[in-house]
Amino acid sequence: MMVLFGACQKQTYEKPTGGPYIEPPKDPVEGVDYFLPHIDLNHWKVTLPIGNPIEVHPPEILDYATNDLLKNFMYNDSTDGSLVFYTYPGASTANSSYSRTELREQMVPGSNTTNWTFDQGGIMRGTLALDEISVDDDGDYHRTIIMQIHGRLTDEQRDLIGEDDNNAPPILKIYWAKGKVRVKS
Repeated sequence: MMVLFGACQKQTYEKPTGGPYIEPPKDPVEGVDYFLPHIDLNHWKVTLPIGNPIEVHPPEILDYATNDLLKNFMYNDSTDGSLVFYTYPGASTANSSYSRTELREQMVPGSNTTNWTFDQGGIMRGTLALDEISVDDDGDYHRTIIMQIHGRLTDEQRDLIGEDDNNAPPILKIYWAKGKVRVKS
């Protein structure tokens, strides 16, 4: 099981809007020892390791807690207010052999082609708790990508380097492998 919370935002030190930010309740209720996250997913999609794979966008993702398709892959942990993501070996996206349950920011809901630029800059923040991870047939733990930043190639860039699509390789990848959190840039 992996608990993941990540966000990319324009470079600022104020709390941005539009991110999946988990906030504790403002007024605790006497006798209640749990809370649910307040998360705005209006500019986010989730990719699921089923189908070709399946992507879920707003407005469907907004009801993730009660959506029969989504609640198997993302759910609230009411003991700490986190949003938990779960995945298992299944369908993978283009340019990857790894299945994933991936939350991705969309500056324009429903569009993967509008992204942050180097000129704009950005900050990526996240909190992770890895409670349990599966092992492969050899008894080795699976690798888990925690967060990554990658963008889109222009058609000219794609043609120049001979790629089949406009997916740019990650410029930053944070992942868990062999018991350690690792950073690759």
